[in-house]
Amino acid sequence: MSEDGEALSRRIDKWFWCARRFKTRSLAARFITEASVRVTRGAVTQRIDWPSFQLCEGDVVSYILGERLYALRVTGFALKRGSPTMASSLFADQSKSPPLDAPPPCKAGRSR
Repeated sequence: MSEDGEALSRRIDKWFWCARRFKTRSLAARFITEASVRVTRGAVTQRIDWPSFQLCEGDVVSYILGERLYALRVTGFALKRGSPTMASSLFADQSKSPPLDAPPPCKAGRSR
């Protein structure tokens, strides 16, 4: 804990739950175990498959959910799950890709 009572790290399953990415901690833990979740810390990226992995501020968590690739930079931690506004302050969305099966963008106008 830091001097002001904030945690310096948090279990990834609890962070997913507090950040409102999953409805329950058990769903978050199962997703981490069964899906491909990656954490980039510094210049090192590693696959995470255990819910007790400790996230640190500045880590980038990447995963595919549905047809979309997410990349979330950890900006903070919460002691408990709060409002959606508070949850959105725990990460910065760095996702730049459209859904994986998205059709190519349409061209303006009609061609004959």
